[in-house]
Amino acid sequence: MLVSHTEYAPCLRLDQVIRPAASGVLNAVAAVNQVAWITGASSGIGRTLALRMHAAGWTVAVSARRAEVLAELAVRDPARIVPVPLDVRDAAAVADSVHRIERDVGAIRTAVLSAGTYVPIRAHAFSAQVVRETFELNTFGVARARNLPPPGITAAILTSAGRSRC
Repeated sequence: MLVSHTEYAPCLRLDQVIRPAASGVLNAVAAVNQVAWITGASSGIGRTLALRMHAAGWTVAVSARRAEVLAELAVRDPARIVPVPLDVRDAAAVADSVHRIERDVGAIRTAVLSAGTYVPIRAHAFSAQVVRETFELNTFGVARARNLPPPGITAAILTSAGRSRC
């Protein structure tokens, strides 16, 4: 998994963001007292990264559509796992969520943009509507979140089941 860095540095490995090395582009970002915003945190890659980053010392603001799943996640450490229910298909909600996190939790240093869905569908049921709905969440939802970088953000992690290249 590769990282898109906001200062156009070379692509980074995920472990360089979660546990910054003694030297390197993110060495100033110590995990302790740093805030990460993670979309798609209710399951899959987003949930796994939320738990790993929390274990590494990050405070994680976790976003997804299913508020009840986020609440279950936050029970582990309510002070450092903060649920922020969000549907990334709603541009106003994305902007509001970023504002609330920055105001209530702290400056976002890293954004993990992992919201997305996979709908297995048989060929006879495939339609333009299915493609439109999938793109609205998986592509445009990520773009909405990425287009609102807080001023102090250091890195944006774009997750995908597909193959990434720098």
